[in-house]
Amino acid sequence: LLTAIIGARLVSRIVIPLFAIVFKWVVIGRYKPGTYRFWSNYHLRWWITNQVLRIMGRGIFSMHPSLEVVYYRMLGARIGKDVYIDPKARLAEYDLLTIHSGSRIDNALVRGFCVERDGTFRLDRIVVGRGATINTYTQLAPGTIIPDGATYGPHASSHDQPSPTPFANYNRAAAPQPHWALKLFVAGPLILLVKFAAYLPWFTALYILLSQPAPPGGINGLEKVIIWFSSPTRVAWHSLARIIRVVFPPVLQVIFGIVLKRIMGLNREGLTENASQWTLLRRHINQTLLSQAALKRA
Repeated sequence: LLTAIIGARLVSRIVIPLFAIVFKWVVIGRYKPGTYRFWSNYHLRWWITNQVLRIMGRGIFSMHPSLEVVYYRMLGARIGKDVYIDPKARLAEYDLLTIHSGSRIDNALVRGFCVERDGTFRLDRIVVGRGATINTYTQLAPGTIIPDGATYGPHASSHDQPSPTPFANYNRAAAPQPHWALKLFVAGPLILLVKFAAYLPWFTALYILLSQPAPPGGINGLEKVIIWFSSPTRVAWHSLARIIRVVFPPVLQVIFGIVLKRIMGLNREGLTENASQWTLLRRHINQTLLSQAALKRA
């Protein structure tokens, strides 16, 4: 059962985003700059495409920044080399986006859409220059051209003047990361172990659920399946397993994450540029197991 669940999740995380990409190209094709009326045919296609992309999600493409870049390129965005796009960045109207090499986009809003007067909306291109830095909660409006090497934000707008160059240090891409070998061979197994331990109550409930005895003989296979699935005891364990799946893993992940954080040691004051690989590794593990999303789920 666990193999089937994992396999189905993996397939869905690949197939569903690809379906959304195909849907975008079939329904609206390439976004075209211009002013369009609300409730028109183009607005309907634009809206439906946005909803499908939002509901389907990025799936497996959200697992690594380089895969996200591939996802945006498949949707029509022009993205150069060595571009960092934060997973929380909100991009849309992808055909209208040109992001040159070396750019850094944090948790910002970058989309070529805005509402105009008289019941219309406008689509226009956005160009992010080579080596530009867009910080968190910064918004780029349609028609924006960010100069090469410019820095914006945090909490800025493309209608503002560029921020001082040192503001680029506030970008998440500027934060150093542990060596890839430490992330793969140390952080990866530890994170996987904590998450596996957090799901043990759910695994136990599934084991008890599947251990329910089959109906007695004298009936055909279809009747056995119907009786087994409708058994009050099996239904009760199924309901309990779903409750455990929602309640226990998020809370246990936070608890085990705090225990691991204590074992590895607490953070200490110091310049980031002087941080050791052990400090960077510890920070990476904590940011994964005790992230805002993990705390919110708990």
